[in-house]
Amino acid sequence: MDPVVHAARPRVLVVEPSPDQQVRIRAALEASYEVALTASVDGALRTARTVPPHIFLVDVGHSDGERLCSQVRRDARLRSIPIVLLSGRDEPRDEAMASSLGAQGQLSGPFDAAELRARLAARLRELPPGGGRRPTPRQWGRLRIDTDARRAWIADGEEGGTALDLTPREFRILHFLAESEGRVVMRSELQDHAWEGVTVAPRAVDLQVCDLRKKLGPLREAICSIRGTGYLFQREWASETDGVS
Repeated sequence: MDPVVHAARPRVLVVEPSPDQQVRIRAALEASYEVALTASVDGALRTARTVPPHIFLVDVGHSDGERLCSQVRRDARLRSIPIVLLSGRDEPRDEAMASSLGAQGQLSGPFDAAELRARLAARLRELPPGGGRRPTPRQWGRLRIDTDARRAWIADGEEGGTALDLTPREFRILHFLAESEGRVVMRSELQDHAWEGVTVAPRAVDLQVCDLRKKLGPLREAICSIRGTGYLFQREWASETDGVS
């Protein structure tokens, strides 16, 4: 496989059929990103295979937006690149739709430029140094996380395991904590990562982590609360067979 070469600034490949929206998106991003614009799925795939972007930004209202997501996820060279969807609607089902298409986030309704930049920055922070994501699924003890498929499960021997029924936000929290194993993650970091720049009370973060720990069942002690600071993910507890509250 040929090496992937990126520009100095993160490269965003925008798939947007509306010329007016293209202008708005470029204006919102060009100070911080290299922006490549295309109106068609075929054009996006040709561009991405020539110079792979760091991230895709796709108008889900595009008639072939779903096909693009499917093609990207089937392409060995592109499948690890995160996708963020733009939707003209503001409905609860949009986030579930983004997850079902293999996207790493979505932005609904008329977008705010600052919010768009925050969403892209949050997704790019998930990438390890060098611009490419680590192979998935990854494992921490019995915990398995597949960032491409957006799923997590508790392994049980060589075959199968127990799937974790996580919301998109719970998945982001679990993945971020696991990738940060061995260091204390402050509540403000979790807020920036899981709420993508939206300000919430520290108690809201604690409640979300509490719900996540319940879903982890026997591995719940892998997430340790550090009083007054944040949370610590401990790999050794992710290997336990009997968790204790």
